[in-house]
Amino acid sequence: MDKIFEPLRKELNYALGTIPLLKRSGELGLIQIYKSRIEAMPDFIDYIDQEKNEVVIVAVTLSGTIKEIPSFFEKVQQGLSKSCEYKFLLTHPDYISFREAQESKKIHELHNKIQERINDLLEKTEIPIENIKLYKAPPSCSLLITSNKMLINPHTNTTESYNTLCLLVNKRQIKDTKGKDSDIYSQYYRFHYKNAWDGPLAVRYDDYIAEQNEEVIKELKIIIEDKIKFSRDLSKFFLIGVSGPSASGKTKLCQDLIKAFKREKIDVGHITTDGWIFLNRKERFERRLSGYNPDVYKISELKKTIISIKKGNTASIPLYDHKKGLPYSSSVSYEPKQINLLEGDVALTDEILDYVDFIIFIDSSEDTQKYLRIKRDIEERGYEKDEAIQNFELHLEDYKNILKEDRSRADLILRMNRGYLITMSK
Repeated sequence: MDKIFEPLRKELNYALGTIPLLKRSGELGLIQIYKSRIEAMPDFIDYIDQEKNEVVIVAVTLSGTIKEIPSFFEKVQQGLSKSCEYKFLLTHPDYISFREAQESKKIHELHNKIQERINDLLEKTEIPIENIKLYKAPPSCSLLITSNKMLINPHTNTTESYNTLCLLVNKRQIKDTKGKDSDIYSQYYRFHYKNAWDGPLAVRYDDYIAEQNEEVIKELKIIIEDKIKFSRDLSKFFLIGVSGPSASGKTKLCQDLIKAFKREKIDVGHITTDGWIFLNRKERFERRLSGYNPDVYKISELKKTIISIKKGNTASIPLYDHKKGLPYSSSVSYEPKQINLLEGDVALTDEILDYVDFIIFIDSSEDTQKYLRIKRDIEERGYEKDEAIQNFELHLEDYKNILKEDRSRADLILRMNRGYLITMSK
């Protein structure tokens, strides 16, 4: 009889022994244990779909989360449209090299993935820039957080975290001796997310953009200086054409270049081609002509002005009122500089191209163009929303038919995302 009941006795003793463990786990908020995040994610997706207040994601690159949650970007956008706040705390790309070594990744493989995933996030959702931060160290765990549930995925040293253990926990009201919440949810929320998010090692994404763009400007400045140095006619007035889709950051790039050269006491002039537009906004709409189309500009007059500037002559630059969509009746006087920036949608047309010494084209995806163009036209230029959308669609058509040809003529192509992060195109 002992042989028969011995296995049952062992099972019973084991079950009785686990009761305190199960009780304590429940008190601390543990709901379920999974062998991997892939296994856990289907259950947690329901909590994300039901959340109305806040979803936080702490991760290295975000790639695993995107892979595991079907239609991830659509879910994020749906949440944002319902006023649910999303926040992302990812690893700072400049501090990812140790993690790359741990996972036997190629140099810059994870660095590039972080950039790519943020670009995807910005292009496919309307996530506010300030809701993305970069932490100057890889996280010790990945977290998916709602207002009362959390999926904890501890990181290992030699493989991707999503292949390892996951804990699903619930927020519980348990206080420690100092009166602070001490359940698992609260501990991880405080120590692995909130303190990190608010601490000095977390860099706002817009601050990261400013740092990265400053490096790009330094590199671009060197390229321009080399171009001038090896130019055959050192006495001529150097003309740089800056073109690209509307709201792609052309003006900001020109302003940053002017500041960079000014530090070395080199004067840089800035001319925009908008002043040579002769059709008002209503007329362009009626004729289905966008600002990318040379037919809305006085190209011959623009050409004469450029030739005059190249000869060192003072020129008169016409102005355009974007708020009203009308050409100004006034103009400004322009003194040619050693370096002259010609910014605009028609800076690289056939009639002008022969007089341009160096060509920069800033490009962006269609999603980015749509978001930034519509936002700018509504907020800065007085468009109604429907009017702004129609204007974008008109410009997109001409971007494909006209402006992309200018791109092929460029000496240097830059890429720009929704946050205005500029990168050298490979």
